[in-house]
Formats: sequence, structure tokens, C-alpha cells
Amino acid sequence: MSLHLSPAKVRAEMARRAWRDADLARAAGIGAASVVRAKKGASVAPATVKAIARAFTSVPPLDGIDLIL
Repeated sequence: MSLHLSPAKVRAEMARRAWRDADLARAAGIGAASVVRAKKGASVAPATVKAIARAFTSVPPLDGIDLIL
């Protein structure tokens, strides 16, 4: 089974944390190629989705970032 993430939402959450692909990969404990696939809306494993969600919930957005995004 594979899932598709919303590329716009993944990019938005990365922007809220000022993360590059490598930053999300490191925080999620996944490969950079998986981040690229998720950002393109390609299929990813459920474990990858969980890891990305866990990374986003464990690292809060930058203070005030939503005022300028």
C-alpha cells in the first residue's frame, strides 16, 4: 500500500520551519529521495507518511512565520 501527500501542504510545512529537503529528511529519519517524492505528490509508504507527520509535529514552526507566509 502507498499513499500520496499533498505537495502544497508538505512545502508549506517545510517553509513554516525554514527546512530544506535534507532538514525534513533528517528530522523524519528518512532518505532525501523520499522527501522529494512526497513533495512531488508521488506515492510513498505509510511509514514515510508517519515519519513526516511526526517530524512536523515534533518541531514547531518558527515564531511569527505565519504572519509573512
